[in-house]
Amino acid sequence: MDSITDEEKEMIEELRRRTINDMTPKMLEDVSLCYRFAKARDFNLEQAETMLRK
Repeated sequence: MDSITDEEKEMIEELRRRTINDMTPKMLEDVSLCYRFAKARDFNLEQAETMLRK
C-alpha cells in the first residue's frame, strides 16, 4: 500500500465497520481490500461502500 495518512486510515476503518457483515471470510483476510475500494472512489465512503457491496 502507498503511504497513507491518519485521516485515510480512519476512513478505511469506517468503511470496514460499515461493510464487515457483507464481507466473506476471504475478503476479511485481505487487509488492503478496504483501502483499494476507498482509493478507487477518492475516499468517498458512500461510493466505496456501494461498490464493495456489489
